[in-house]
Amino acid sequence: MKLIEIFEKKPTRRISRVVMVDQHEAEVIRTEVEEYVVTNQIRALLQDFIDQFLETRMGRVSDVCTWISGFFGSGKSHLAKMLGYILTNREITFEDGSKVKVADYFNQKHGLKGTGILSKELKTKAFLYNMLKFDRARDEDLSRYVYRSILRDLGLSEVPWIAEVERTLKEEGVWEDFIKAVQDETGKTWEEIREKEVMMRPALVKALTIVKPETYPNLMIAQQAVEDQRTELILGTERLAQRLTQEAVNLDKKQGRVVLILDEVGLYLRSAGTSGLTELNSLAEDLEKIGNGKVWIVATAQEALEHVAPEMGARRDQIGWLQDRFPLKYSLAPENIPIVVNRRLMAKDRTSAAFEELKKLYDENGGQLALATTIKNPAHDEGLFSRLDFESFSESYPLLPYHIPLMIDIFARLRAKGRRMGQETK
Repeated sequence: MKLIEIFEKKPTRRISRVVMVDQHEAEVIRTEVEEYVVTNQIRALLQDFIDQFLETRMGRVSDVCTWISGFFGSGKSHLAKMLGYILTNREITFEDGSKVKVADYFNQKHGLKGTGILSKELKTKAFLYNMLKFDRARDEDLSRYVYRSILRDLGLSEVPWIAEVERTLKEEGVWEDFIKAVQDETGKTWEEIREKEVMMRPALVKALTIVKPETYPNLMIAQQAVEDQRTELILGTERLAQRLTQEAVNLDKKQGRVVLILDEVGLYLRSAGTSGLTELNSLAEDLEKIGNGKVWIVATAQEALEHVAPEMGARRDQIGWLQDRFPLKYSLAPENIPIVVNRRLMAKDRTSAAFEELKKLYDENGGQLALATTIKNPAHDEGLFSRLDFESFSESYPLLPYHIPLMIDIFARLRAKGRRMGQETK
C-alpha cells in the first residue's frame, strides 16, 4: 500500500498555507469554496449572521458591526472570505467547467438557509482587505488605507481627490470624451499619467476645458477648480462611511448593501495603539449612523474584543464603546481545527483497496497499537488520549487522533508565553 492511495483527494495538490481575503484568482477561489469545511459551530455562526443581515430588509439598522475572533490558524480569514462570497453570491467555475453561485452552493452542500433571499431581494458588494498590508508610511490611518483600497477596486485613482474628479466625470456622462482629450493632448492614456502629478495636472486642467467648456471656459478657472478639489477633500471615518453608503445606493437605492471585511484588525490595532481603537470606534459609529443599515463591517482578530482593547492600555470607557459598537461577536473554537484538518487534508477514500488494507492491519494489530499509543491519566481527556478505535484512527491516519489537538495546545501556550515575554521586555 502506498500512502497516497488512501486519500480521497491528492495530498500533493496545491493548498495555500494561509488564506488571504484579498486573493481572488479563479483557481484559488474554487479550491477555497469547494474544500471549505463547515463544522456545526461554523454553520450556526454563518446562519446567525445571514439571519441578522437579512433583517435589514425590515429597517433594522443598529447591528451592522461584527467581530470574529480566533487565534492564528483557527480559520477566521477563510470564514470571513466565504462570508463575503456568500453575501455577494459570487460565481465560481469548477474544474469540469460547471458554474455555481457560492450562496446556492452553500445552501445545497451545507444546508445554509436564507441564501436564496440574499440574491433575490438584496444586491450586495463586498470589499475585502488584509490589514497586514497596512503601510503607515503611505497611509496615515485606517480610513485612508481603506479609502485608497476601495478606490483601487472601483478602478479609480488611488489618490482620493483625483478619484472624486473621475467619479464626477463618469456621473456627468463625459468620461469617454475626457479619456480621448487626455490621449490627444499627451499621447498617453489617462491610467498611465494619473498617478504622476507633474504630467497629470496640466493634462487634467486642459481636458476639463475641452469636455466641459461651459463650466471651465479657460485654463485659469479649470486650474483653480482642480486646486480646490485637491485641498478641500478631507478624509476621515465620516467621509469613508459616506463613500461606502453611496456605493450601496449605486447598487440599488433600497436593496443595495455593502460589506467591508477587514481581516487581522487586531494586529493593526496593536501597531496603531489607542488612536487606532478610537478611529475604529468612530468608523463603526459613522457606518451605523450614515449607512442606515446598508453598510456592514466585519472585523477579524486573534483576540476577542474584550481582550485586545485592555492589552493595549485602553481606558474602560473606550472598551465599553467598542463592545457596544460591535454587538455581533463570534469566536472560533479550537475544536474546529481537528475537524477541518481531518475532513480537508486527511479525508480517506473508503472504497479504495488501500483503505481496506488499513482496516485489515488495524484488526490484526489494534490492541497492540492502543497499548503503545494511548496515554495514561492525561490531564485533559477528550476521549482521544485514553482510548483508540478504528473510526478515529482511520480519520486522522497517518497521525494519531490526539496529535492535532496536542499541537494546538502547544502552539497556544508558546504564543501566550511569547506575548508575556514581550510585555516583560517592554
